[in-house]
Amino acid sequence: MAKTPHSVKNSKPLRPPARSRPKEDGKSEGFDEEAHTRYEQAKRSDLHIAELQKMTVAELHTIAKEEKLEDYAGLKKQDLVFHILRNRVQANGLMFGEGVLEVLPDGFGFLRSPDYSYMPSPDDIYVSPSQIRRFGLRTGHVVAGQIRPPKNDERYFAMLKVEAVNYDNPEILSEKVVFEDLTPLFPDDRLLLETTSDELDMRVVDLITPIGKGQRGLIVSPPRAGKTVLLQKMANAVLKNAPECVVIILLIDERPEEVTDMQRNVPGAEVISSTFDEPSSRHVQVAEMVIEKSKRLVEYGKDVVIFLDSIILATALIDTGSRMDEVIFEEFKGTGNMELHLDRRLMDKRVFPALDISGSGTRKEELLLDPDELRYVWALRRVLTEMNVVESIQLLRGRLEKVKSNAEFLLSMNLS
Repeated sequence: MAKTPHSVKNSKPLRPPARSRPKEDGKSEGFDEEAHTRYEQAKRSDLHIAELQKMTVAELHTIAKEEKLEDYAGLKKQDLVFHILRNRVQANGLMFGEGVLEVLPDGFGFLRSPDYSYMPSPDDIYVSPSQIRRFGLRTGHVVAGQIRPPKNDERYFAMLKVEAVNYDNPEILSEKVVFEDLTPLFPDDRLLLETTSDELDMRVVDLITPIGKGQRGLIVSPPRAGKTVLLQKMANAVLKNAPECVVIILLIDERPEEVTDMQRNVPGAEVISSTFDEPSSRHVQVAEMVIEKSKRLVEYGKDVVIFLDSIILATALIDTGSRMDEVIFEEFKGTGNMELHLDRRLMDKRVFPALDISGSGTRKEELLLDPDELRYVWALRRVLTEMNVVESIQLLRGRLEKVKSNAEFLLSMNLS
């Protein structure tokens, strides 16, 4: 959430008392006449986001040059439109705010920052019930616009005028189909994980458990079998091979140092966390914010990939000695359409990925693979599943090391 020229940073969560919420209209002492006039004019102004969206990238570059913007070269069209819009707001002597909306039971909402993992904080931006009703805003919408600082008896910045919702014209929000009304289908648009010839982990996963857009995958792993590293590599592969996807990594009940490690190793992803020292209510709140934001992005035609660690819809710990972990795994293992099993015996021998080939697989993989590729993959599985866990993965790794790509490896196979 960006606010200029003024920002307050404090990660201590606060819930505002009713008396401290910004008023929707009127002035208070200390809020000078000039500022009040400027903000009242801003409510009625039009910064033309719709007109900017109709322009070509070349035309937007011309405007950016005329308005003396900096650092606009190389921006995508959507980012460039947003950059110009924000600059125009600031040029009028106003502040610009952005964040992910959380609508509270009382009807008003706050824009939370992903930098704070959507935790309530003093520099959140208040959004009034009337603005929420007017545009049909819901939890998870990325809202941006002109904001004003708190008045004397207020504690929060307040949204003055909504300029963009999910980086688009707020007036078209009513045209979007809500997530719950979309039609669920089996994945048929593949996400390739193979990147370089020496990244064998992703090449193995690509062959044994191919994934596509719409996949619900479950990594079944004993402790210290390499699931976190595998998630990092998968996230980086998606970022590289499918740059159109929004990648969100949600870490629940994790150690703080593991959150830092994830942020450093997957720099292109949005890493959201709730560490082990936070209450269960916080775990629920951050998980709901991530899923609601993802739904709103999908409603706008975006592809979103969520990686969850230490929550059973993404990774399930087994062989921990905890009966609860086993019960949770049995309860949820049938809900996914891809399972990737890691084996501790492979981990003990330092064979990576510690993938149990016979126990791993993707449902309806024929929708993701080319018919010829499917024949080769099935033939490969028939050979590997006749071996024990250690021999099968060692054989596959040894063969993959000799060729530069999975396609070359499959074509070198003798189906007879």
